[in-house]
Amino acid sequence: MATSYSRRPVGREARLFGWRVHDSTSQATTQAAQPHRLMLDPRQVYNEAVKVTTAAEMRAIDRLAAERYGVTGMELMERAGLAVSQAAERLLCGRKQARVLVLCGKGNNGGDGFVAARLLARSGYCPQVWLGAAADALRGDAAANYRRAVLANVPIQEVDDTPSHLPHADLVVDALLGTGLQSDVTGLYADLVRLANSAACPILAVDIPSGLDSDTGQPRGICVRATETVTLGLPKVGMVTYPGREYVGTLTVADIGLPPPLLVGADPGVPLRLNMVTASMVAGMLPPLEATTHKGARGSVLVVAGARGYTGAAVLASEGALRSGAGLVFTAYPESLDAIYEIKLTEAIKRPVPEADGLVGCFGPESLPAIQKELTHVDSLIVGPGLTTSPPTADMLAAMLPNVSVPTVLDADGLNVFSARRDFALPAMCVMTPHPGEMARLMQTEVRNVEARRIDIAKEAAARFERVVVLKGGATIIAEPGGEAYVNTTGNSGMATGGTGDVLSGVVGALMARGMKPLEAAVAGVYLHGLAGDLVAAELGREGMVAGDLPPRLPLAFKRVREGTGP
Repeated sequence: MATSYSRRPVGREARLFGWRVHDSTSQATTQAAQPHRLMLDPRQVYNEAVKVTTAAEMRAIDRLAAERYGVTGMELMERAGLAVSQAAERLLCGRKQARVLVLCGKGNNGGDGFVAARLLARSGYCPQVWLGAAADALRGDAAANYRRAVLANVPIQEVDDTPSHLPHADLVVDALLGTGLQSDVTGLYADLVRLANSAACPILAVDIPSGLDSDTGQPRGICVRATETVTLGLPKVGMVTYPGREYVGTLTVADIGLPPPLLVGADPGVPLRLNMVTASMVAGMLPPLEATTHKGARGSVLVVAGARGYTGAAVLASEGALRSGAGLVFTAYPESLDAIYEIKLTEAIKRPVPEADGLVGCFGPESLPAIQKELTHVDSLIVGPGLTTSPPTADMLAAMLPNVSVPTVLDADGLNVFSARRDFALPAMCVMTPHPGEMARLMQTEVRNVEARRIDIAKEAAARFERVVVLKGGATIIAEPGGEAYVNTTGNSGMATGGTGDVLSGVVGALMARGMKPLEAAVAGVYLHGLAGDLVAAELGREGMVAGDLPPRLPLAFKRVREGTGP
């Protein structure tokens, strides 16, 4: 028996930071799509978490939608085609009589293309379909929608030999291959992808750019480079991680009427565990700013960082914490470096501590009593940036960390010492923030393995160490010991410069000091840190960006997320 469920009212559109939110039954807009934006349906925003699926999970969702909820394939295909046609109208800015070339394969992806072509024709556009197969090879819902398109007088041409060029079009719709791709794209389809990529007009991909592996994000031989991708129901892993994100263009997540329990992982048949971080999710996590608050109520952070030669790391972490709303930041550093910190740090409270015996500018066991004294009155600890891995420093960490009771960010050399020794416990409430090299050392593997399995490696590390783990890099992954993971959607390549990770440790440390749990602080901190980087890139460009550019933009990043406004 089909299970009934209620749907939120449709036909509405909301606006979040950097995203247009809509569903597939709303009226098409005439606003041109903007690059590097993501669009979501209202139900997903209402539930805040946006799940991300593998190809197998998406197939299970489609199957269960029919078996348990009575949603037919024809209904889903009609709504998918409607979402695509609306995106096409938006890209065409509502110009009637515009010419649209729809490239269709023989599977359900092609069926979505037939629906879109029929609806575009009905709306006054001029679609033409190229079918990369014989019509009698079509089956099921795709065949039914082919016949409906023919009856609607949509021009359809079967293509069996590679054309020399595409006809002139104002838009190309890519409905050749979907998420079921199992091998490299070759032959006629490869030629059609190549021709599509050469088109002097926007390309709109249906569900996923043809040729993109939906699980790995790797191109299978050749891949469409889309201007916009309308993905159906939920985003797929390969389009929210790299290199896949480089092929999808603007990502639209369209509501095609799948039951909400299947979309949020509430149905036991598909327990989805990967999430996409959204502005609305982060806004819901942030602590309120009370009108009567004071510095003591906004949390205090202790930064233990910045040995000789690496004083900038402590400065960046401290400024990241200050610019993320911490009421007080105490920065502990080797006492011989006091003159540097007195000049470099204005708002932070300086705490010079005794140095390792015989090592100028280095932390050691001699530093520990002063640091432990500071730990008695702070709400969080940041330890590791620019610390060095000298034996005295390692001994200090081994003695200190097992006894830390406040939420802690363990970064950089703090992670490296732990990787090398593994003879001491970490604080119970700890966020570990490795970059790929540090993660490789933690997991005793190679960097290339980390990069090839970023989501799985982050989950494995979180489970092994029983701590929240942030695997930094393009599309940063946040994982928690229970198996839930999050893919970040902000940030850019300009942030690939020394010191940006130090700023991130400050952001996460400040959020924990303000009362957020480690997982929430990690998710929100990564998003806000990346958003600050995006604001820098929008203002100054990516080339020449330095870590010190980020802290001054953090207050604006917080403001944008709280207000739900664009950049």
